[in-house]
Amino acid sequence: MQKYILSSILILLITLSLFSFASAEKDSRIISPQVAALVVTTKPDTDTPETAGIKEEINEPDTVMEQDDASDLFDLGVAYSGKGMYIEAVAAYKDALEIKPDYTEAHYKLGLSYLMLKDKDSLMEEYKILRNLDSQKADNLYEAAIQEVSSDADSKYIIQVGAYKIPDNANKIFEKLKAEYMYAYIEREPRFNKVRILGIKTKEEGALIIKEINNTFRLEPFLLNAH
Repeated sequence: MQKYILSSILILLITLSLFSFASAEKDSRIISPQVAALVVTTKPDTDTPETAGIKEEINEPDTVMEQDDASDLFDLGVAYSGKGMYIEAVAAYKDALEIKPDYTEAHYKLGLSYLMLKDKDSLMEEYKILRNLDSQKADNLYEAAIQEVSSDADSKYIIQVGAYKIPDNANKIFEKLKAEYMYAYIEREPRFNKVRILGIKTKEEGALIIKEINNTFRLEPFLLNAH
């Protein structure tokens, strides 16, 4: 009887030992809730080269789409200009430039539209932008402006800034004026090179520009009748 009791106790102890070992092994594979939360929520602070490349691939179609949109809006502006709808053309070109601010051709066409609308201030703004983006386009816009204003019946006066025997002196003054006044030009004669500003519609406008030139360049221009 005593042997039977001892055997039963021994079997019970062995069983309990095996159960404790199995439980410990199982617990070692369980991740605590705190660690699990860190694994789920923790993200790298910076992109790896691999993730950066993926982002570039994702963003690239958007860039292409934006360029296509700018081109479509530009084409719309050209269509409006062809029909003489310059106000609508201006809106289309400006929308294209919101998408692609350095769109040189859109700035050029926008300047031409302002020229047709006789919006001198906006024309000058586009001219200045083009001088930084594309000097050839800026010169093309300038030539178109001079040609247009020369035949404008509303331009009743001319400002003569100065008459210079030495061409280089005239050129220096002309370049300074041209950066601020769209309709500055040089009339070259056998004895003198006359620096002038076209497109003056009223005496009041002429007086204002003369004052500006006098204050800025310390010159003494005067007003002439255009015809």
